Parts: sequence; structure tokens; C-alpha cells
Amino acid sequence: MNVLRLVRYACAEARRSLWDHARLYLLSLVVLSIALFIVEAFFLLHHNLLNLLQRWEGEMQIILYLQDEISSQQLTALTQTLQADDQISRFTYISKAEAFHQIQESLGGQRTLLAGLPPDLFPASLVIELRPEARHPHLLKEIAQRYRHLPGVDEVDYGERWVEPFAFFLRLLQKASLVIGGGLSLGVAFIIANTVRLVFYSRAQEIEILWLVGASTFCIQLPFFLEGSLQGFLGTLLSLGSLWGLYRGLMLKLQQLPFLEGGKNLFSFFPWPWIVALLLGGTLLGGVGSLLAVRRSLRL
Repeated sequence: MNVLRLVRYACAEARRSLWDHARLYLLSLVVLSIALFIVEAFFLLHHNLLNLLQRWEGEMQIILYLQDEISSQQLTALTQTLQADDQISRFTYISKAEAFHQIQESLGGQRTLLAGLPPDLFPASLVIELRPEARHPHLLKEIAQRYRHLPGVDEVDYGERWVEPFAFFLRLLQKASLVIGGGLSLGVAFIIANTVRLVFYSRAQEIEILWLVGASTFCIQLPFFLEGSLQGFLGTLLSLGSLWGLYRGLMLKLQQLPFLEGGKNLFSFFPWPWIVALLLGGTLLGGVGSLLAVRRSLRL
């Protein structure tokens, strides 16, 4: 039997098996889609946590609040020190008037709360932006401590009370989502393997005849591999579609919240390379799961 005839035979057998056991495969497809939906939801959580962590690290900055009585010589010396630091990409001087204006802008319609207050109410500051390799909570703390006691510096702010706990929490969620997603992936393979095994047992006499007429193990396994692969592909496609619908619904709800007007930009769905990889992974998972089930059944 040449390769082309073998492929035609395997496709015909897979199509006939899917039709003859339509109810079993349909039930398995529903269960499989639900399991894959949960797996993909954890991977989507991991994807967005990774994006959130990268965005948050990209926005890490240190603010040096300056003393009211800082002299021009002290300010010059401070800026020269910052310029010489290779962990700093750039820094911006914010005068008292600019700080007051920024606070007004951030208050929006409630800027009248500042009416009557002097424009030099808020201290001048130097806003420091770090290079990518320095955007780590431990390095952030080290750099902040380095500038805390310099002449002219009144206070240093880098969010020390929440930076490290928040980073630890995000990384913990990342690892947990990967572990749980990986465990559920094994469950998906188990569902496909058991479905294929049930079909295998229902065709035991037919397979025994194939053995008797000299059919190879590969010839017997190939139709089941195609069935499992198709089942994995359809289950992944259905679960991805459901997850996309849920994601779109949640994004529409988030955009209606006044404090999350930019919610659309905070979260994202899988990029196309991820979608293709998930489809291929689901297909391969289904094929390999069915192949392992058939091999085990052939040894019994």
C-alpha cells in the first residue's frame, strides 16, 4: 500500500468512524471544549499578566522631591550626578509651578479644590526614568537609597510600600497560571485518549481482522490519529471562539467604568501567532493522545 492510498484509506476510515460514533464524539467535543476553554483562560491570564508586568516595569520611575531651600549649586551638582549614572536613561526637572499645574490637570473637573492655594504649594522635583536593565524592584530600591541623602534632596518616592509586593504577586500569578494550565492540558489529552479508546474497543473485531490480513500497526493507528487530531483542532477552535466572545463582553463592560476608561488598552487577546500555536498545539495534543491510547490498547 503506497503512501497516497494509505492516506486516503485513513481519511475514509476516520470519516466513517466519526459518523458512526457521532454522539460519542460530539459529547467528547463539548467536554473537550470546556476543558480547553479553562486551559486557554489560564494562558490568557498569563499573557495579560506578562504584558501588565512589562508595562509596569517600563513605567518604573523615581521621584526626588527637592528641598525648598536648595541652592542652584546643589541642583547643578545633583543633575550632574544623575547624568553620570549609567542606570538612568533620562530625568526631568519639575518646578513648583509645573507641579501645581500637573495636579490641576489630574483633578480635571475638581480642580476648583485648589482655588486660592499658592502655586508654590507643591515641592519641585526630579523625575528619573531608568534604563530597561535597571527596572527591577530590588535595583529600584538600591538606586533610590543612593540618592536619598544627597544635598538638596528632601524625600525620595518610588512606591516602596507596594513595588516589591506587587511584583511578587504578579510573578506568583504567572507561575500559578502556567502550572494549572499545564495540568489541565494533561487532562485534555486524557479526555481525547479515553474517547478514542472507547471507539477502538467498539471496533475491536474489525481491527482484529486487519491484524489477520497483515495490516501494519501504523496502518491501524493512522485513522485514530486523524480522528484525535481533528477532535483536538475543533475543540481548540470552539474554545477559542468562546473565550474571544467572553473577552469582548468583558472589555465592553470595562470601557463603561469611569475609572477604567483606558481598560481597552490594559488587556489584550492572544496575538495571531499565539492563536496559531494554540490551534496547532490542540491538534497535536489530540493526535498524540489518541495515538498513545491506541498503542496501549494494542498491547492489551
